[in-house]
Amino acid sequence: MTRSNSSKSARQTSTSPLLSGVKGLSWLCLVVAVVVFIVAALTGTHTGTSASHLAISPNGQLSDSRAIDATSQANSAAQNSETSSAQRNSRDSRVNSELTADSNILRPTKIDFVENQQGSQFTLYRFSDNSKLGSTSDRMARPALSLAKLFIAEYVLDNGTSAEKELVAAMITESSDAAADQLWALYPEAIDEVAEDYRLFSTRAGDRWGFSVTSTYDVVSFIAQLKDEDPKHPLLEMMKRTVPVAADGYEQDFGTAKLPGVQGSKWGWSDDRTLHSSVSFGKDFVAAAAITGSADDLSEIAEKQFISYLK
Repeated sequence: MTRSNSSKSARQTSTSPLLSGVKGLSWLCLVVAVVVFIVAALTGTHTGTSASHLAISPNGQLSDSRAIDATSQANSAAQNSETSSAQRNSRDSRVNSELTADSNILRPTKIDFVENQQGSQFTLYRFSDNSKLGSTSDRMARPALSLAKLFIAEYVLDNGTSAEKELVAAMITESSDAAADQLWALYPEAIDEVAEDYRLFSTRAGDRWGFSVTSTYDVVSFIAQLKDEDPKHPLLEMMKRTVPVAADGYEQDFGTAKLPGVQGSKWGWSDDRTLHSSVSFGKDFVAAAAITGSADDLSEIAEKQFISYLK
């Protein structure tokens, strides 16, 4: 019995250090695990991101600030692109509305015939510095309206009788459609012949004079050529004597006629009053405008585009 107790005591004594070692190791492992967990949490190793890139999003959630930065940079780039685009469009618009040297307006260069019957057109030519102002569409063909009467008038003044020239005066000063109908019946070639002679590449006759087309560039070029050749040309003199109210009762006082320094004008309008056009000249300039809109709309665009260049 004594030997058995002694053995038991010996076994207990010999196993105590082992148990103690195991317990110590367990505590050490636990401490290491806690440390590793804390380090992992702080460094974000569970998501593959650094803690320095973590941020609180506006909705209160934790998110990767690098993604936020990327989104912010993308938004900023888009805004910069939109700004640059707006600035570029604004710059292009200014270029289209700046006076530029244009020695060709008195001898126009040939272009392809293109129609554009919508929107607006405007052209201004200044003799003193041989400069031109115009919309990007100012050489595109659109309804000539009563401006076609200018081309008929020039042809009849060169080829017609005295009586026919009297009709020309009524056609220009009163914008008489009846006079235009009579002269067109006699000279259906008038518009195309004048367009060829004066190199008006966007001007073409229709089945009737009222269906003809032209452009503000062509009209300005035509009047500028007349004025350059003969400042007292009969057609220009007729444009100086226009009456306040046309033969059909429509007032002739809108568009380019509102510009300062105007000496003579010719107007055009559609029967339904949805299209308006005009051409005017002064001592140093010729200006024309056309619009899908009212007479007041035409006056507004003429004043907006031209007045600053005529002061």
